[in-house]
Amino acid sequence: MSARRASGPLHVSRRAGVLTLTLHGKEDLLTEESHAALEEAAARIELDEEARVVVLQGSGRDFCRGGRSAGRADGVAAVAALRVPVIAALHGAVLDEGLELAMAAD
Repeated sequence: MSARRASGPLHVSRRAGVLTLTLHGKEDLLTEESHAALEEAAARIELDEEARVVVLQGSGRDFCRGGRSAGRADGVAAVAALRVPVIAALHGAVLDEGLELAMAAD
C-alpha cells in the first residue's frame, strides 16, 4: 500500500508495517466522502500482508467532532472489522460519529 496525497478526506502513509490513516475532513467532521475513503483504505489493508497495525488520527485541532453522513458508506464498521490492531490517537474533541470511530479502534 503506497502513501497517498493529503488532498482528499484521508491520507494514508506507511512506515514498515505501521499504517497511519489521517482524517482530513472539513471542520473535523466525518462526511460521506470520508466514510467511503475509510472503507476503501480498510479493504486495501485487509489485502496487505505486511500491515501489522493501523494508527488513526485527525489532522486538525480535534480528532473528530462528529459527522454529517446520511448515505450507505460506513467507515466506522470497516475500521472495526480490520484484522490488524487499530490505535486511535485521540486529541481535542471526540464527539458523535468521531466517538464511534474512536470506539471502533482496539
